Amino acid sequence: ASLIVAWVNVSRNAPHARLPTRSNTTASTHITPNSSRMRWAVSPPTWASLIVLATAALTPSSHAVHASPTSPAGRNVTLRLNANNVKGEVGTDPTVKLLGVVGNVSACEDLCYGYIVNGENGGVTRSASRQGEPVTVHAATLSTPCLSFTYHHLDFVKPEYRGRCFGHTDSQWDPITQLGIDSGCRQDAGVNPSRCTTPAPPAPPPPQPTCTTDFDCSGMSGTCHPNGTCTCRSGWKGPLCSTFDFAPSSARRAYPTQLWTWGGSPIVDRATGLYHLFSSEMSNNCGIEHYCVNSRVIHLTSPNATGPYGNREIVLGPRDGAWDNGAIHGISVHRLPNGTFALLYMGSMQPALLHHPNCTAGSGDSAANKTLGNHGGRRIGVATSESLNGPWSRQSAPLFGPDPAAWDNLDVSNPAPIIRKDGSVVMLYKGRGSKTQHMGLAFADSIDGPYRRNASGVVPPDLPGEDPWGWIDVDTGILHAVFHTGNGASSAGSHRWSSDGVLWVGDDTTPFPAYTGVMRWAFDAANPDHSNKTTVLARRERPQILLDGEPGSSYGKPAVLFTSAEDCQLSSDGGTGVPCPDGVGTDLSYTVLEEIARD
Repeated sequence: ASLIVAWVNVSRNAPHARLPTRSNTTASTHITPNSSRMRWAVSPPTWASLIVLATAALTPSSHAVHASPTSPAGRNVTLRLNANNVKGEVGTDPTVKLLGVVGNVSACEDLCYGYIVNGENGGVTRSASRQGEPVTVHAATLSTPCLSFTYHHLDFVKPEYRGRCFGHTDSQWDPITQLGIDSGCRQDAGVNPSRCTTPAPPAPPPPQPTCTTDFDCSGMSGTCHPNGTCTCRSGWKGPLCSTFDFAPSSARRAYPTQLWTWGGSPIVDRATGLYHLFSSEMSNNCGIEHYCVNSRVIHLTSPNATGPYGNREIVLGPRDGAWDNGAIHGISVHRLPNGTFALLYMGSMQPALLHHPNCTAGSGDSAANKTLGNHGGRRIGVATSESLNGPWSRQSAPLFGPDPAAWDNLDVSNPAPIIRKDGSVVMLYKGRGSKTQHMGLAFADSIDGPYRRNASGVVPPDLPGEDPWGWIDVDTGILHAVFHTGNGASSAGSHRWSSDGVLWVGDDTTPFPAYTGVMRWAFDAANPDHSNKTTVLARRERPQILLDGEPGSSYGKPAVLFTSAEDCQLSSDGGTGVPCPDGVGTDLSYTVLEEIARD
């Protein structure tokens, strides 16, 4: 019966049908140009090949590699099914291009090859999306061809990415497991075929950056010597001291949970010495993609900075009839100069929302996984309290929203205020406009605003990625910030620094990220999936930091990094999590911490 099912699945040539193979089988596939079907490279299949196929079907693998050395177009492509060649975003990384919106991975491959063919002829317009709207394919030159491509299936969990085809013009090839995404790497003429091996061969050591002043050492995170090298201060490492120096085997889950969570904002109460953590939690067993309609804020405490945190309570949830009726997400807690506390958050305006989705098995909510909310309703709000234990008082209107006359005219989120001793605020945030999604920068005389956009909102600042968080070095007065800029073993976070909060310095072209998805776990009997292991997270985002310094304020030195985490990305977005293919963890998102080494 399994043989017959395998034959039917291949014969009917259904779009997006995954061919269940192993990387060590002899069966190979190729993508036929201008076709929506995946076909056999040998025809017809022999019984022997069917037996190989059926045997492989019994052993699911998200790391299958399919080479196509003899495609009709003479193409030589390494194809990874259910794998995302992650690096950067369109608009923030010049090597990532949105090639178009198409119906299958074969058409995405065509766009990647067409990127060379049409390179010197300017942009090409195609009516390729499901809605039929024209899609502009970026212009290129023959000196910057598309070297690899990534396609999001039409049933991908994020609706805004469905059908999208992205191309890389650099040598990036480091795919990570993620259902609903296929990636291909070109090995044809003019492209080094060894680049497409898995794992990629190590690159030659890059030229070491040099310094001329201490500021070049990542904002005085080190001392610059006359020979142009930096000696890093405690907590930092790398040629320019831009990478966190983590304590060995110090990664831990911040708190146990069976619900999907997404990062945490830590703070210490200077009066009691108790550590507090505010975290985003999804209600009704829904997954992280429901953050606009199911997220709420929980509060936990611990006598230790590295947890585990407990005594969970819900402190902020969406308010019926208010502007933030959809969700409360992306929390960031801060002590103000007057000794009170502020929680900044992304509030989700969802006027059409009738009820919050319930993703619990057997709930009867058949539309739960389709109800993700409108991202255009994202705004920034604030809640204040005299105590970290609450109660928290919210405003009747957003603290900060999009500006119709500015670049971020659609929505704003991810607030990260840096609060000076005089109460003035430098706020980093993510903004989205009709033409771009980018990091934003605004200023206010107090946490309550009003906020003034950098450069009057005409253009966004030169800042990377998303999910910012910032602080002021208690010794030097230099402002620092970290951002989520990637995922996987080679990148996850980026570091920037500034002397005035207006002009920020840093460089993503050097391979020295602030941190990566590599986790070196501490012994933890309550977490056997990770205890004493080294793993690579599929997602590590939403960085926030517990500081050593003035308790609760923006002044200090990094002590513990908190982030969101996912061991793998699969098709589920709710429930109790699906086991990862490699046997380590599930796709349920959680909150993790890692201690930064100190002298």
